[in-house]
Amino acid sequence: MPLVKLSGMEYVQAILLQLAFQVPLLALWIFGIVMAAQRRRVYPALTWVVVGLTALCLLRLVSTGVNIGLPLWASGRGYSAVATGQLLAVTGIGQLVVELGAWVCLLVGLFGVMRPQPSGVRHSVVEK
Repeated sequence: MPLVKLSGMEYVQAILLQLAFQVPLLALWIFGIVMAAQRRRVYPALTWVVVGLTALCLLRLVSTGVNIGLPLWASGRGYSAVATGQLLAVTGIGQLVVELGAWVCLLVGLFGVMRPQPSGVRHSVVEK
């Protein structure tokens, strides 16, 4: 017997409500994607920052849908609470692996930018 039966619109509303609280973080990541993408020609390693931040954004969106939809789907099919928890644990492991990969991309991109600058080359107006 399903615990909760949501219509398609109610499901979308539940996801949008969860995402509403994540807007500041998603906006920050999108800002980072734009800034890194603009500077990729000068610092090619920033491509990894774009990849990492894009993966984090997509993961946040997909995992929100999965974390809301999977328990509803499982209860509608008669899964026990323990079985539903096991399904969530497996998807959580998958989410963690993707998130770790995204953070590795970010770190590679950020630290790949940090190279010693050739002597005599000015990169800032502030330097004198």
